[in-house]
Order: sequence, then C-alpha cells, then structure tokens
Amino acid sequence: MIMVGQNRMLRFFLCSLMGFASAYAVAKQPNHFQELDCIISPSVVTDLGSSLPGVIRAITIDRSDLVQPGDVIAELDSGIEQAALELANTRAELDSEIDLQLTSAEYGERSSERYQKLYQRRAISGEDLDQSLTEAKLADIRLQLAQDKQRLASLERERADQVLQRRTIRSPIAGVVVERYKDVGEYVDNQPVARIAQLSPLHVDVIVPIARIKELQPGMSAKVWSDQVDGNWVAQVDRIDRVADPASGTIGVRLLLDNPDYSIPAGIRCRMKFQSDEAVSVDNEPQQSQVQLDAVTIEDEAKVEAKASASIPALVAEPVSDIRKPQELQAAAPTTAEQCAVLGPYTDQQRANSKAAELGSAQLTVRLEQRQRSVISGYKVLSPRLPSMAKAKAYKKRLKAAGIKDYFMFNSDQGGFGLSLGLFDQRAVAVRYKQQLKHKGVIATVAPRYRESPGYWLLLQGANSQLKGVAELADKTSVELELVACT
Repeated sequence: MIMVGQNRMLRFFLCSLMGFASAYAVAKQPNHFQELDCIISPSVVTDLGSSLPGVIRAITIDRSDLVQPGDVIAELDSGIEQAALELANTRAELDSEIDLQLTSAEYGERSSERYQKLYQRRAISGEDLDQSLTEAKLADIRLQLAQDKQRLASLERERADQVLQRRTIRSPIAGVVVERYKDVGEYVDNQPVARIAQLSPLHVDVIVPIARIKELQPGMSAKVWSDQVDGNWVAQVDRIDRVADPASGTIGVRLLLDNPDYSIPAGIRCRMKFQSDEAVSVDNEPQQSQVQLDAVTIEDEAKVEAKASASIPALVAEPVSDIRKPQELQAAAPTTAEQCAVLGPYTDQQRANSKAAELGSAQLTVRLEQRQRSVISGYKVLSPRLPSMAKAKAYKKRLKAAGIKDYFMFNSDQGGFGLSLGLFDQRAVAVRYKQQLKHKGVIATVAPRYRESPGYWLLLQGANSQLKGVAELADKTSVELELVACT
C-alpha cells in the first residue's frame, strides 16, 4: 500500500511538472507577445518658414486643410523682386547691340573678300590685306561679346525669377495643416508661418522589454488598435533603437502604419501586439492548448501527441493555385540557384526602406543603394537649329512680327544658334504653345528639360520563385524589376 501511494504521488508530481514545463515553453515562444501600450504620431512634422524676411501679402491655408507637395502656403510682399525681374526680362530681350555687331561683322567679311581679290591682282600690299582680315576678326569677336552679354542677361533673368519664387512659401510634403501662426499683414523673419504634419505613413512608437529584443526584426508585423477609435490595423517594424534605457530595462521600437485616406488620426494612444507568420493563424489557440496540457494524464500522452501531430498540417497548409499535371509541374519546378535583381527607382527613401524591410522578411537578401538619375523637370519650346547669325536674325524678326518678346538666344551644341521660347511644367501645355506659334508663322519644337535627382534602388538576391513574386508586384507599381548578374 505504501509503494502504491508513492507511485501515485510520483505520477501526480510528474504530470504537474510537465504541465508547468509546457506552459513555460509556450510563454517563451517568440510568437506569443504580450499586449503593449503605444502612441500613434505623424511621421513628419515641419514648421514652415521663409528664407527671406518680409510682410505676408496673402495666405492660402487654414487649420485642417489638406496640402500636397508644392502647394502655395503663403506669399510675401514682392514688389521690388517683380520690378527686378521685369528689368532683367527687358535686358535679356534687347538685341540692338547684337544687330550692330552683326552688321559690322558682315561688312568686315565682305571687305576682307574684296581685299583678298585686290591682293591677288597685286593692287594692294600684304599689310593692307592683313589689316582687313584683322578688322573682320575683331568684328566677329565683338559680335561674340554681344552674344555673351545677352546670355548673361538671360542668366540674370533666371536669377531674378528664383529670387521672386523665394517670396512664395510652398509645402514640401503631403499632409494636413496643424496650426497657422501668421496672418496677412504680419512680418515674418525667423518665425514659422504654419505647421504641417504628414499623416501617411504614421509612426507607432512602443517601449519593449530589452529581454524581447532578439525576437524583433525590421519588417515584422504587429496588430494595432485603439480604444478611442474603432478599427484594427497592421503596422510593420521600421526601426529598433540601438541604445536601451538601463533604468527601466526597455528599448524603443518604431513601426510604420499606412494611412492613405487619413482615416486614422494621429496623436492618440493605442494598444498593439507583435505577430509573426505562425502566430497570425493561431491567434486564439494558446489558452485552449494550455488548458488541455494542464488536464492531461500520463496515460493520455500518446493520444494528445497523436492529436497534436494531426493538427499540424492544418496550420501550415496553403491553398493550391496551380492545377497543372505532375509532368508539367516537374518541368516547371523552380531552380534553387539564387538570382539577383534590381528593383526601382523609388523617389522617397522612407518608402524604399519600408519596401526593403518587407522584402527582407520574405527571406530575400536586400541592400539599398542610392544613385543619381536624370528626370524630366519641364519641357522647353525651342526654335530649330539656326546655322548662322543671319538665320537667327531672320527668325527673331518673325518672332517680333508675331508679337513674341519673351525669348533668348543661345549657342547650339551642334553648332550655330538657337532660341528658347518658353519653359513649361506639362508637355501638353508646351505642345499647345507650339501650335499657337505655328498659327502665327513661327516653327518651333518641344524638347524635355532634365535635371539630376537622387533615386533609390533595392538590390535583391534570392531564389527564382521569390524574385518571381517580386516581379508580379513590380508590374502593379511604378517601379521596375530588372534581372542582373550576381556579383
């Protein structure tokens, strides 16, 4: 009887120990995160000011207004700058000195030809011929000097236009106006005019125990909700602080939360729970599994183990989308050899980092690279290439007859001259102006204007099947995927 009682106590002790060990193992699994307090805040908050002091002439925004990059926020008094631009325009359009030097150069050319004929007949000395050729060359140099002065005047006009644009305050980001600090008639020097917050994406800031730092990685998903606002959202880990707080034993983590329709307000408290791929599909099952383990006996271990083994395929099964024959699947089986590709360009570094974190969580090796690229910044309406100054002068006469005064002349890269007739942001507007010139008897062309701008590319390395999924994603966006040789 004593041995039987001891055996029963031993079995009860082992059963209890297994229950505690199972519960401890579940609690230590990386997929079972606790709920944490967090704060949702704007990703960018900027106080817009003016680079030049002045009095506000007009302000176009108010609190809670939505703005886009480039939208006018306020305009400062710019009477002096507008007068300076008008003066620069007038100087750039004056061409009387060029006409004078052109006439002198043409006369020098004809005179040198006559002197050469006289010299061939031995009617004049070599010194007279040399003097004639020198005067013709000096006339060409004076013509070139006049053209250089006109180009400088054109540059001064562009500078005056840039100074005038600095009197206009524009929004650098897309977002919402949080506060307006100034009104019409107020003086602005070092004070901000308005505060603008970018609400897409939003930042979700959370404090995590330092003991859980190894379980977190960029691109990891988390469920976010708030008791103040109805709705559940999914955010991705963007940054993990590299310096912890030794007093509290915690570390800061920042997540990105997409908010394209601005439906999620910023500046609210929230709750969140980190999720991994395995934990998403079994979010509601840990407590049930723990209860079953606590009630298990030694005799039922085999049954529980068999039941757990039978339930595993249901957790990892995926829907089958390929219904081809086995022979076709074997022929089309992806190779395990790694390939490399370049995905881009992204104009925003934050968006590129977010995509890099997303692809990095898909077992792809991702590296971000910045390159300079040529982008179209506008469209120019130009004259055809004019091979000589006489052709350029005749073209300008046609412009004057058509009542067109806004133009400037430049040296063509292919030789000869050209005239710039206007610069436009949209190609359709430039083409429409070209048609208007054609109706007035002036032939013109439209050419894009380029500027150097930074772009961001993602250098990817992974299996062929993984890159194929990225290619399907790239077809739906403005970025392109290009296969390259791995180095």
